[in-house]
Amino acid sequence: MPAIRRDGSEFAAELSISEVWFDRQRQFACFVHDITDRRRATEADERLRLLIKSVSDYAICMLDHDGIVRSWNDGAHALYGHSSDEAIGRHFALFYTTDELGRDRPSDDLRAATERGRVEHEDWRVRKDGSEFRAHVILSALPKNGGREHGYVMITRDMTARRRLEELEASSRRMNEFLALLGHELRNPLAPIRNAVSILKLKASDDADVVRSRQIVDRQLAHLTKLVDDLLEAGRVSSGKIRLTTEIVDIADVVQLSIEASQPLFDDRGQRIVVQDSGQRLFVNGDSTRLVQALNNLLNNASKFSPPASTITLEVGPRGGSVMVRVTDQGRDISPEALAIVFDLFVQEHPPGAHQDEGGLGIGLTLVRAIAELHGGHVEAKSGRTGRGSVFSLWLPLAQPPEAGAVVPSAPSHVSTDMLDVLVVDDNRDSADSMTLVLDMLGHKASPAYDGPDALMRFDQVHPQVVLLDLSMPGMTGFDVIRHLRERQSARGEDGNKRIVVAAMTGLGSNEDMARTRAARRDG
Repeated sequence: MPAIRRDGSEFAAELSISEVWFDRQRQFACFVHDITDRRRATEADERLRLLIKSVSDYAICMLDHDGIVRSWNDGAHALYGHSSDEAIGRHFALFYTTDELGRDRPSDDLRAATERGRVEHEDWRVRKDGSEFRAHVILSALPKNGGREHGYVMITRDMTARRRLEELEASSRRMNEFLALLGHELRNPLAPIRNAVSILKLKASDDADVVRSRQIVDRQLAHLTKLVDDLLEAGRVSSGKIRLTTEIVDIADVVQLSIEASQPLFDDRGQRIVVQDSGQRLFVNGDSTRLVQALNNLLNNASKFSPPASTITLEVGPRGGSVMVRVTDQGRDISPEALAIVFDLFVQEHPPGAHQDEGGLGIGLTLVRAIAELHGGHVEAKSGRTGRGSVFSLWLPLAQPPEAGAVVPSAPSHVSTDMLDVLVVDDNRDSADSMTLVLDMLGHKASPAYDGPDALMRFDQVHPQVVLLDLSMPGMTGFDVIRHLRERQSARGEDGNKRIVVAAMTGLGSNEDMARTRAARRDG
């Protein structure tokens, strides 16, 4: 009951009244005990009990010294499936698998918790319906009471979702590794096929069937090459392995190169590009190659989804502290549902009347977003009313223009454009032989080598000006060959003007490959 002190403050009191007789008179003795601390402890215990009971993410139960369940919270009910009436009074071995029961694991856990104060592990547990789940379990011994263990508290967390996430991440890593390997393995046969097509082009023929067949092979080879490149890019995007080589870039150069790359597609469809330029020179700090790739993807996407003989508008200008590059097409609109996922990986939209296989792999726009975000920018898509087309806008942070008189680095120019002595090194004989034939037909003098030791021997024989080198050869890799070539040049004391150009080739092209190539002092 509440009581009041002389100073007016209240406190929790326990009042006991006893009847007593004194000098044959009936009297009463009143005893008042301050129970404030006891009341606070009781209230704290009740709050803790309610808190534990309401926790739903963790199964929390109290066990006595024999392992009998004495309390059961809502989380335990949700996780194990047993109600409090079903669980309380039963031994906690109820939650162990048959295999663990056979090894008397419950007793071992109680003993370990008693000796060490706490035992923690991840293992399988059993629900009421007999299903098993992966769980993280903590079993802690409570303080002793009167020389005997008061009991234990067992906390269980369901690890199913976490394990599934770990499995998905592992699966994603394996997929990325597979995509990289697949791209490499597909590129190996593509290289000699591409060389063979080049040879057919150089061999003039008046036969209409031959010309038409060559054109078909050329188009389909380009399509297949694009698919392989997209597969490799998908792996880089999903694993976050796209890296930038940044410099101050003039957006006008990016626009020009992108239009040049997309022009053949526009010509085939009778479409035209209209450029609306603000007239200002605009610069960004970025990777020119990746920016061209991003804008080229937007232009190709606009062409694909616009009807023949239509116009695509490319608008470039400053917007606050950003450069805006906007591509507007005259194709069909994009539904609100599709707009929400249009930049997601492997999402595809198919033009009206298009076959299912004409939509690509659904990677291009995902790559645009990744490149934009790596540059500190973003990309957005909007769609107007039916028949009004779609608008894709690429936003990039503006950079300060280069200082007046600054010289932009250029590629080495010590290699003559006249006839060159070229060494082609590739363990794929068809690739090496076909590339050698192409170079010979172009007026150069080429020699093939099929492995690292063969390349070093041929190098001493032909003294090439250019080496086309496969990095991924078995045994002595291309990296090893580069180092040996540089050592030989250094030993001969050759100056920079006589230094050969090594063009490193690989179907993988990972950041690690690039770093290793730079470490081996690759030129070109």
